[in-house]
Amino acid sequence: MKKQQFLKERKMRPLRYLLIVYLTLYAAISVNANLSTYLITSSNTVSIGDTFTVDIRLGGATEPVGDYRIGVYFDHLLISDLTESTPIKDVFAGALGVPGTDTTAIWGVYENESLDIVRVAEISYWLQSSDLAALQSDPFTVATLYFLANNFGTIDFYVTSADIGGAGVFTVAGLWADYGQRLTVDETHGTSVSVVPEPTMLLLLGFGAAIVRKRKI
Repeated sequence: MKKQQFLKERKMRPLRYLLIVYLTLYAAISVNANLSTYLITSSNTVSIGDTFTVDIRLGGATEPVGDYRIGVYFDHLLISDLTESTPIKDVFAGALGVPGTDTTAIWGVYENESLDIVRVAEISYWLQSSDLAALQSDPFTVATLYFLANNFGTIDFYVTSADIGGAGVFTVAGLWADYGQRLTVDETHGTSVSVVPEPTMLLLLGFGAAIVRKRKI
């Protein structure tokens, strides 16, 4: 009887291990199932020569964010990037601490034919989880991108990549490696900006069209 019970328990042991692994993985995946990235523009309509911004925001994180790497796509034939020449304090919002003091931050533009990618990355070295949580209301801005409108048209912005980590104990395994648990991004939300003629230009175009029409008559 004891032998049969022993054999039964022995058969059940692998199933218990599998169940534990399954529940652990399920919990890890479910912890940040609602984490999202958002792109928010300062204006959805601009004129040629106008500057505008695009905020990168995170929302739905169930634990403080300790590092991130995010890429944003745009069309450089219609706009010019000003982010590379913008001071660090104006690009990074301070959600991970003081940029350049509490954090290491990098940003740059990578060209790809007619489309470019602005990449921003930041890691917090010194702040504890509670300090990060105090800086990160939901949703919160991590970085702001700057652009100049050059040509008429509609520019779409969307996130091409988002690698986001939770707060944790930093281990030196490379500059951006293994800071905290990697957080699953469930949704990405893009945006668009339309470059349109200025009102005075529209009036001049309308006036010119009226003169042409009158001459034809």
